[in-house]
Amino acid sequence: SETITVPADTAGEFEFVGDGTGSQTIHTLPAMTFFDLTINDASASNSDIFAVPGAGLDVDGSLIVTDGALDTTDNAADVETAISLGASGSIDLGASSVNLAGNWINAGGTLDAGTSTLNLDGTTQSINGDNLLQLCEDFSCC
Repeated sequence: SETITVPADTAGEFEFVGDGTGSQTIHTLPAMTFFDLTINDASASNSDIFAVPGAGLDVDGSLIVTDGALDTTDNAADVETAISLGASGSIDLGASSVNLAGNWINAGGTLDAGTSTLNLDGTTQSINGDNLLQLCEDFSCC
């Protein structure tokens, strides 16, 4: 497991693509506020896992998991604009609490909701995409 570090005064859009070598690696994301965060590890042989730190995940814009895996490791997540799960992406929420002020979009990726809770805390929100029934069953919202 390795920890990703970024300069303390950095803000904006981040894309994590993994190391592309050797066996699968677990990377711990830095404890900071992101504007937009993209997980996009398209490595066919060792798609890495990106873990949320103990302080939780704070995304003021969109969280996009295009390819690769995001694991909240039971830590909280707060996303202001949207969570978008691509067809080759996966999200493991464990027992975390997720606050979402925007939309949930699933383009066919894998969601393991575990025993997590999804709090829709925005004003106008939508949940759309593939596997909607499974999403509702995972979060007990139907």
